[in-house]
Amino acid sequence: ILHDIQQKGFFNWTKKYDFAHTAVFDTNLITVLKKSIMEYVFDPEKQKIRISPTTLKIYNECPLKWLFSRVLKVTEASLDANLMDAVWIGTIYHEIINRVLEEIKATGICLHLEGENVPEFYIQSFTKHCSAVIDNFPKSCSIDTPMSPLTLEMLKMQKDVYLEKLLVFFTSFCKWFNGCYISSVEEGVSYEPKGKNWFFDGRLDCCLQHAGNDRMDAGKYIVDFKTGTSPSFTESLQTADSDMSDFQLAAYVTLYEHTFTKGRPSVSGAGFFSILKASPTSILGSLVTKNSAHRDQWNPRGKNEYLQRLEPSALGVDFNDSIVQLDVAAQNFAHAVQDENLTHFLQPDFSKISYATCVECPYNSICRTTYTISAEELN
Repeated sequence: ILHDIQQKGFFNWTKKYDFAHTAVFDTNLITVLKKSIMEYVFDPEKQKIRISPTTLKIYNECPLKWLFSRVLKVTEASLDANLMDAVWIGTIYHEIINRVLEEIKATGICLHLEGENVPEFYIQSFTKHCSAVIDNFPKSCSIDTPMSPLTLEMLKMQKDVYLEKLLVFFTSFCKWFNGCYISSVEEGVSYEPKGKNWFFDGRLDCCLQHAGNDRMDAGKYIVDFKTGTSPSFTESLQTADSDMSDFQLAAYVTLYEHTFTKGRPSVSGAGFFSILKASPTSILGSLVTKNSAHRDQWNPRGKNEYLQRLEPSALGVDFNDSIVQLDVAAQNFAHAVQDENLTHFLQPDFSKISYATCVECPYNSICRTTYTISAEELN
């Protein structure tokens, strides 16, 4: 219960059904809510607020959305009609890919293709781990949510479909990163800025060395896997025209450089790779395939437009601006969760929340807020 109208409605309901005498309600909403928020964000060991890239993304979309999903963990009541939630499918794909990458990493051999196809070793690895993950789901993915026997049986029946999609994805992945060595997989990293009461925390899906890239043959490339659509160039970077809304890559680059190179800029490239679309979205740097006569190239805005780590692009985009904006967003979040009145949660500025965010939000039926439509959105 976040707003006055919700609270009044709830207490009127309890009076009507004579529940008031059997329950004790804590009407000090702010005290209870603040305690729940701090239990979620505060790290007792570091004595600081933990901030992840996903936290910043959801909070900047809408503070209430972050509160409902992360702290209050509001979920829709279900009779298991949805046999396999898309979230679980993404988790399954990620788990299989992580296991295969770890196995390839252990060989010490770079990613490669044999002609236009993945080597037999890769096929065997995917087949083995696909069976292991699906046959032992949800335990194999460290999920505690109970699954019905029908859900699990349906999942097993689609095993060949998952394997086929994964092999298509990995063929494309090896084409773009042919010759790269896997330096880490699903690596947890954190960074504590000096003088701050918060710290960054995250996991790097995959770090590659000597990326298949004409301009960064000696650098690191960070890959974040996405099940479906990847964030765009505009969403992932701070520019003169727009503020970035997805903080993942800026955070991952920051985390990597402060963890492994003492803050020295050392990441030459970073981007997303869609599993289902089997295609990359390079945000930092420019990917170029090297393994076939037909050389594919991925640039965000054209053949000669790509973003380097330390130099502004031809269109004036500077990656350091994204690093600065990341710090600003983290500081704003830390301030919001420590606010004694929780103003950003109980009285959010809805003029800064887009119509699209509200109308697509899974919590709009309980939020009961009225969104505004700007002139730009009407046009």
